[in-house]
Amino acid sequence: MANVPPSVIANAKRKGKELENFEYGKSTGQHKTKSSKEIIKRLKEVPLKSIPTSEGKLVALGRVLGII
Repeated sequence: MANVPPSVIANAKRKGKELENFEYGKSTGQHKTKSSKEIIKRLKEVPLKSIPTSEGKLVALGRVLGII
């Protein structure tokens, strides 16, 4: 990840840990919360193939996750 600011990497790691620690639904058996489903939907909508640089891709993903 050349030329990626350390703050972007730190925020991405923090958000990744946050997303990994979701609670399992007790009554329905579902393991994804509504907010995590929304984040996944938004991440899938990011046109990564049209963004030429790795830094640009990280910025786009950071914006979707709300860390930039």
